[in-house]
Amino acid sequence: MENFRPGTMAKLGLGYDALKAINPGLIYAVATGFGSEGPYKDRPGQDLLLQAMSGLAMPDGTGRRRADAVGAVIVDQHAASLYAMSILAALFARTKTGKGQLVEVNLYQPRSISRSSR
Repeated sequence: MENFRPGTMAKLGLGYDALKAINPGLIYAVATGFGSEGPYKDRPGQDLLLQAMSGLAMPDGTGRRRADAVGAVIVDQHAASLYAMSILAALFARTKTGKGQLVEVNLYQPRSISRSSR
């Protein structure tokens, strides 16, 4: 499991391709702010920023102009749940196939990335 910006582990010689060559059954899990491709891939991601970008943090109707974030770190919690479930699915698949795989989860995927990946 790692959550550095894309390319960091490969620069250290510990990327998925390098480690998969040593252990083909490896489950390699990556969590990033914005995914491994697209215009935001090199940006840092953190819960408060992503609440604001997604619209989750929004004015509360009191007439103030500033938006308030949700009290909990809901983006981080949701991503962590997806991360754990993805790893479990990869482990289950490995019991059937004997093969490992790369699992990628991100905190926020901008619409422009979704369109380009279709």
